[in-house]
Amino acid sequence: MPLPTPETRLPSSRPSPTRTAPQLIGEFLQARGLEREATDSTAGLLADVFVDFADGYLPGGVQAWSPGAVDRFLLDWPETLAAWVQFILSRKGLAPEHVAAVVERVHEDAGAFRELAEEDDLAGPAKQLMQRALAAGVDPSDRGAMQGIIGAYNAELNARRFVDPDLR
Repeated sequence: MPLPTPETRLPSSRPSPTRTAPQLIGEFLQARGLEREATDSTAGLLADVFVDFADGYLPGGVQAWSPGAVDRFLLDWPETLAAWVQFILSRKGLAPEHVAAVVERVHEDAGAFRELAEEDDLAGPAKQLMQRALAAGVDPSDRGAMQGIIGAYNAELNARRFVDPDLR
């Protein structure tokens, strides 16, 4: 069976309910050798970002990572993202070669994404949200304040999609 390319659609999954996010993050932390409750660790905070991104922006939810999804997300966290997609796609039961293709994409794209991340005109959602938070004086670890930043960002994105059908 050939490996998936960025254009290949991997098997879809049912979006997982938000209530399972803490459980998934705890299992991910445990798989990385950390305490399940280490949600304030770098890996825990990033896993929370990965879940929020996937749940909000990937059509299949938190288990829908693909090479194309990695392209859309990856800016600064290649090692933790690689570990996350390996964990979540293995948990989903994908064949090892499909999981490896997504993990490999993380490693292949890390350098290029770091360079592109420095260009504000090309900023992805993660960078845009962080820039907004910092400009507003919001502490990124303040989940409530960050939810406000994310909500405003999503409202603007939806408004732009409503006005410009090409963004859909």
